Amino acid sequence: MGRVLLALVSALFLVMSVTAGTWTSNNFLYKPATGARGDEEKAKFDSGLNRVDSRLANEKWLNDPLYSGDLATAITTIGTAKAVLGIPAGNWPITENLTVPATLTLKFVHGAVITIATGKTLTINGPLEAGLYQIFSCTGTGKVEMKAEAVKVPEWWGATGDGATDDTAALRAWATCGGNLNLPKKTYKITAGIIVPQYAVIDGLGTIYQVTDTVEGLIVKDDVKIKNIELKGSGTVMAAGYHHLGIASYSVYDNSSSGTTAMSTYVGKRVLVDNVKFTGGWERCIILTSNCIVRNCTFTNNLAEAILFHGITNLATGNEINGLGSWGIDFNGGDSEASFNIIRNVGAATVDGGGICFAGLTTEKPMTGLRAVGNYLEDCGIGYGIVAWSQPTNGVLGDVVFANNTLIGKSTGVSRTAISIYPGTGSTTMMTNINITGNLATKWDTFIQGYYLLGGAIANNVGKTFTPGINAAMPFGAIDSVVIANNVCKEVTGGANTVMKIEGSNNNNRIVDNIGTGANVGLYNADSAGTKNDISGNDFSGCTTPIFLPVALAAGNRLEHNTGYVPGAALAPAVPASTVEVRNTKGYPVIVKVTAGTVTAISTGSVTGALTATGLTAGKVVLPAGWYISITYSSAPTWTWEGIQ
Repeated sequence: MGRVLLALVSALFLVMSVTAGTWTSNNFLYKPATGARGDEEKAKFDSGLNRVDSRLANEKWLNDPLYSGDLATAITTIGTAKAVLGIPAGNWPITENLTVPATLTLKFVHGAVITIATGKTLTINGPLEAGLYQIFSCTGTGKVEMKAEAVKVPEWWGATGDGATDDTAALRAWATCGGNLNLPKKTYKITAGIIVPQYAVIDGLGTIYQVTDTVEGLIVKDDVKIKNIELKGSGTVMAAGYHHLGIASYSVYDNSSSGTTAMSTYVGKRVLVDNVKFTGGWERCIILTSNCIVRNCTFTNNLAEAILFHGITNLATGNEINGLGSWGIDFNGGDSEASFNIIRNVGAATVDGGGICFAGLTTEKPMTGLRAVGNYLEDCGIGYGIVAWSQPTNGVLGDVVFANNTLIGKSTGVSRTAISIYPGTGSTTMMTNINITGNLATKWDTFIQGYYLLGGAIANNVGKTFTPGINAAMPFGAIDSVVIANNVCKEVTGGANTVMKIEGSNNNNRIVDNIGTGANVGLYNADSAGTKNDISGNDFSGCTTPIFLPVALAAGNRLEHNTGYVPGAALAPAVPASTVEVRNTKGYPVIVKVTAGTVTAISTGSVTGALTATGLTAGKVVLPAGWYISITYSSAPTWTWEGIQ
């Protein structure tokens, strides 16, 4: 009886607990807190159930019985509702092309891997949640496509980033996705080139380590951005016949110096390379074509060029280059600029190497619109500082500005030429509008070299410590309408050397107010045919022979007021017949001394046929360069000419 009573009491208590208040329990047992009011507790309980129901409604799991572990079934069942699909640990195969809608978020736990069969594509249009672990396995040509703005990391395709495991396959699959590609701060070893598709952006703090120097590193298509990462090459086995490339983007490039051809099918226009590190072992770090920008990058200990452009309208700015066998920056197309780069220890392996080169290799890429501004070059080996060379002989070169650059040659000895403008061997094509201004150079063989120049200025440049081995510190030839002014070239040494040499046929130039010291000859003028050149106001008094004229100046030139230069006795022409005019073609003023004879008038003037009598019948008359003189006489006098400044 006691047991029955106890059972009845227990049953009554249970019923009262479940039915406390006036609300239903939604099939859940519920025990209110002691003293709690039923309606208040019901509200709290229902609110909690609603949250649970909401989560269960919006977050699904691929291994739910409804989906049978099949992603296609899950997508069809969920439909267009916004939901989260959890992918639990295990391998989940994709055997047909499949698209994940934008409304579905895939959430991968560690150990969950979707395997895509060869020839099939998994397209993910919605968000994705995963850590730095593998979530995709692509068999054969199977691949994953994701939205461009989605951030993708190579670990999702199985990359380890430990610097020892070969991550080539993972990085290739990662890059194929395109769009926003993130490279975490790890080292990814590759043994073959990685193709980067159009419009892709590679960003991050990671390192791609190419240990096989017979293949490319990254091969980029149009409109690609490479930012912040590091590209590292081994350089331990440099096999002849290969080009070791950091970022390769070109149609066909023939390296005739080694007799080999490197080929790629990607053009690579409008590529941005920003704040990328290139370290050790590369032959050429970057080869790009047109409309590309390389900025704020660092290049260390590479074997040939750091940057090579095969196209027009390119920019290299703010880069730091240290340790190269050939050129720091090499342009093979016009409308291009190198500005504010720091280039050290380059051109050590070849005489045709150095800091910055503009060289037109074909007429399809005219070398016009060239800029080298604000660059700092130091220790340019046995090569050059900044050059503009137009090749082949029918090439075009013009609209050049080399300004405010600092160029320091080898730390011991001298380098070849600081700045060179030259049309190429055998070419006589005039190069137009050449402006070389405000540059500072020291420790070179030659300071500034220019041939076949039409128009422009070489002005306000300062240099010292030159040892010309062949010609002069500043050799010029076949120039027309060029201003060479206010340049300082000091400490030119090495025996019978020259500060400035003018050779060939030169016309309409102003060579004024230049200063040179230390050489055997200050200004060497070997031009016997040029006219209308003004050589005045120069100071070569610090040279053994300030001005040397091995041939007479042609008529129409001016050679006046050059400090340290005293023309001395000038070879006087024969005394002409009475009233016949004779012109001073010496290029500098002369004192004409008339003696003896029976003279009734001495006349001078700057225009023939309109001379003015001096009022003298004998004595000295100053005859400026280019002026005319006539003597009226009945008995011929004698005269002498003496050059003056």
